[in-house]
Amino acid sequence: MHTFPPPVLHVAQSYELSHGARVAAMMEMAGMPLLRWQKDMLNDWSAVDNAGKFIHRRCGASIPRQAGKSSDAIAWVTYLAAGLGMSVLYTAHNYSTTCEMLRRFRKIFGKKANDPNAEFPKFNRLVKHCENKTAQEAIFLKNGGRIHFSTRTKSASLGYSFDVIVYDEAQELTVEQMQAIAPTSSSGEAHNAQQIFIGTPHRPGSFGDMFAPMRSEAHGAPGDDLCWWEWGVPEIGDVTDESRWAEVNPSIEEGVADVEAIRLNCRMFVNKGEDGILAFAQEFLGYWLPDNMSEPPEISSDEWGALAVGEPPTEGRLAFGIKFALDGSTVAIAACRQRPDGLPHVEVARYRSMSEGVTWVADFCEARVDTACGFVVDGGGNGRDLCDELRSRRMPRNAVVAPGAADVAASCAGLLSAVREGRLTHFGQPALDWCVTHVKKRKIGRTGYGYEGIDGTDPSMVEAVALALWGVRAIKRDPNRRALVR
Repeated sequence: MHTFPPPVLHVAQSYELSHGARVAAMMEMAGMPLLRWQKDMLNDWSAVDNAGKFIHRRCGASIPRQAGKSSDAIAWVTYLAAGLGMSVLYTAHNYSTTCEMLRRFRKIFGKKANDPNAEFPKFNRLVKHCENKTAQEAIFLKNGGRIHFSTRTKSASLGYSFDVIVYDEAQELTVEQMQAIAPTSSSGEAHNAQQIFIGTPHRPGSFGDMFAPMRSEAHGAPGDDLCWWEWGVPEIGDVTDESRWAEVNPSIEEGVADVEAIRLNCRMFVNKGEDGILAFAQEFLGYWLPDNMSEPPEISSDEWGALAVGEPPTEGRLAFGIKFALDGSTVAIAACRQRPDGLPHVEVARYRSMSEGVTWVADFCEARVDTACGFVVDGGGNGRDLCDELRSRRMPRNAVVAPGAADVAASCAGLLSAVREGRLTHFGQPALDWCVTHVKKRKIGRTGYGYEGIDGTDPSMVEAVALALWGVRAIKRDPNRRALVR
């Protein structure tokens, strides 16, 4: 039976056998006792048939932050490796998350074989070897079990074989990343493959396109291999109402969740206005964006879809638009290549968090200065910091443009005109498709306009595309021309 609060959706097949009790007992030994809801979910994940095969090959969990969902993943991975001798890949979207998970597993197994500082000697005695090289971190056990850690890329973990794959931060998982990772479980030695997906609701503008469809399946007609647990609110409502927090965070009722941390985040997000309120509802209340938009977008799916092409051009002038979000949290980099016949083609090259600062953006620009006519940079303090960094690297002055308000307005108007008149192409990037068809106009100055997201969508990608389109026409620099005197 479920403990309070019950999940808003629980999908599982009936079963009689499960490793759940043994997983819980092992984690007691590892100093990580599990909560009631965590044990319930692990019972589902570890359910097996009479032949010992996992009943649920796909296990998904959409759970708010500060609830302890990662603890279930750690418990299950620990048992798979130490108890069953299986090989596991733990993969996350952000390198910082990968490092944090590695730290938590080292707390259980130690940092090396025969580690005199190991907190749990019983587990450290199981360790054969620890690989600590960056991007190759792994723990190898004497029973043949092993745990590898990876930050997801287009080619992550190719060449390895695993029995079980855990996708942390599953809301950011893309088809392309999964295409690189999933085949590694097809030849696991145990021949008992399973994939675990844990995350929070899909964010506006995210490239992730695997977690939401799995949720839709769970809410519709789930396959007989699917297990799904979800806590969340059906509407944003009053995010400051703390009684609602306990309804969607199963660890609050058990007195484990850090309510003060949630309270602090609530204050910070609410101060950001409507976008912050939506962000808090998604991250801490498990709110999923509705399928239907509350407002009509400026550009329809039909309009945008009609401009899609199969292959991007490889010749013509190239410019980049760089747009930092208003709150400084993300940056979008878009490219525009103008064919010799004058028809521009646009696409998004990068969309990332700003947790790493502007250095990587400067590296991106510097690596392309010899092929692009220029870079249009917009977005408050981060934009100024990037321009300063590029100047410090002696980038050609005419290659970097900081547009004024009139230029930004002109770029946004130019994008809309190009779409309306069919004078633009793209090749159907899911994240860009979503953003373009989920924005409306926002006023700039007296008569101009930019774009703002509908239902919390981050418009940065759309505005980056607009800047790139404007830049390829406005910047006169020719990267192929070399001065005679330097």
